[in-house]
Amino acid sequence: MFIKDKPLGYNIFIVDWSRGAYNFNYFEAAADMSDIHRIGHSLGATIAGFAGKVLKPGLNFRSVNETLRLDRMDADHVEVIHTAIGGIIENSYGIAESVGDFDFYIYGEADQPQCSIFKLFPNALVHGTFKTYTCNHTFAYVLSLVDPEYLQEDCQLVGIQCKDYKKLHIENCKDCGDDGKKCAALTSFDKDDRI
Repeated sequence: MFIKDKPLGYNIFIVDWSRGAYNFNYFEAAADMSDIHRIGHSLGATIAGFAGKVLKPGLNFRSVNETLRLDRMDADHVEVIHTAIGGIIENSYGIAESVGDFDFYIYGEADQPQCSIFKLFPNALVHGTFKTYTCNHTFAYVLSLVDPEYLQEDCQLVGIQCKDYKKLHIENCKDCGDDGKKCAALTSFDKDDRI
C-alpha cells in the first residue's frame, strides 16, 4: 500500500493489488467478495461496507450504471488515466468516456509504445503471457508512480484539453489558454511512500 501526505491535508491511499491481480483467469482474480476482508473505522467502515455490498467487479463495468462506477462526483478531485480504451477483444479493459474531473488519454486509442506488437512477443517469453497481454491496462498505474527525478528538470507530465485524440493532431491542441485552465499536470506518487 502507498500513502502520500498532501500539503492540503489529504491522504491518498493506493492499494498494491499487483500480486492478487497477476492471474490470467479474471474471474478468479476478481473473485468472491466474501474472501476479501475490509476493515474500517467510522467513515472508513461505511466505505468498506459500501464496497462490499455494491462493488461487483466484472469485465462488463462499461455498461454499469454511472452511480455504481467511478465518476466525477465520487470525490473533490477525480483524476482518471486512460491507457487501454478499446473493447476486451482488442486487449483493453478501460472505458473511453470521460468520467473524472481530469481525464488523461495517454496515446489516445493507440497501444502504449512499450506495448507494441513487436515488443509483446519477446516480452511474453520473458515476463509471461498475462503480464504482456495486460500491458496497456497496467501502464495507467505505472504513470502514477513515475519518479520525478526520472523526468528532466523542466519536464512535467501535462495533459492538454482537446475534443478527442484525432483533433489533437488536426487542431494542434497545444494551447493551455490565457488562464492555463486547458492544461493539467498528471499527479504522481513516490514509490518510496510505500508502507
